Amino acid sequence: MNRKGTILFAGSSATVLGHGIFHLQGRSRIEKSRRISRQESNPESTNPPSPQSQQPYERRFSISHRFVKIITSPSEAMKDVALAPDYLGPITIVALEVIFLVAYIGLVLSKFSFTGASAADVSAVWGTVVSIAVGVLIVAGSIMYTVFWLVKSLLARTLLNSGSEWKFKTAASVTGYAYLADLIVLVVITIVVPLLMPTVTIDTTLSHSELAAKLQSQIGWISIISIPLELLSLIWKSYLGGLGSHYGTDGKCSVSKGFAVFLVLALIGWAISFLIRGF
Repeated sequence: MNRKGTILFAGSSATVLGHGIFHLQGRSRIEKSRRISRQESNPESTNPPSPQSQQPYERRFSISHRFVKIITSPSEAMKDVALAPDYLGPITIVALEVIFLVAYIGLVLSKFSFTGASAADVSAVWGTVVSIAVGVLIVAGSIMYTVFWLVKSLLARTLLNSGSEWKFKTAASVTGYAYLADLIVLVVITIVVPLLMPTVTIDTTLSHSELAAKLQSQIGWISIISIPLELLSLIWKSYLGGLGSHYGTDGKCSVSKGFAVFLVLALIGWAISFLIRGF
């Protein structure tokens, strides 16, 4: 090959090589652009969120708003209770339960009147008895409700842990807010029973057996109304407890398991209070 042909061949080879390099560079730029486009359109595929980057849960509802939501949207309310627990809400519920219990007992006892030879003396003593009963109820009721709440919270935390290590404050908040079912039923009983209850007139000359029979005939219907309502509150608050324990354990405890445990604990507490009241 002569010199001129050599130069032409070399030039042609350089041209082909240049085109190849340019083509490869172009493909590289296109692939790079595609990768950048995919990353921008789906950033989660390249940078998965880490637990440390997740924002902490912010409380959504106030105490009063939680009370309303427990009735209208229990799952939403108990999720807020479990993820943003507090003690003030349950303490408020306990205090209101004591207040309405005292009001209920006071209204029922005020319906009693006495006749007979010593009616005036018995009435005076009865007024003192009512005052003492109200005072005892305020103290004993506060202690009883608080102890029941704390013990039940401790048992719920232990029995429903499911490997989540949820805190006592969370269990106490869930348990305390679940007592709102009891409070609502107690409010209904406090309003309905005194309205329907007639004045109970007691003859001071009656024997104990005659007095017991008279009371049973006149106020025995209270148990017929109260017991079904209390059973309803047992189921209701157990369901609330199941929801709260599910959210409080990050889903590790099922709602059905939480419901079953809270129902058993509620039945035990109900049986104890049933025996204390002497019904």
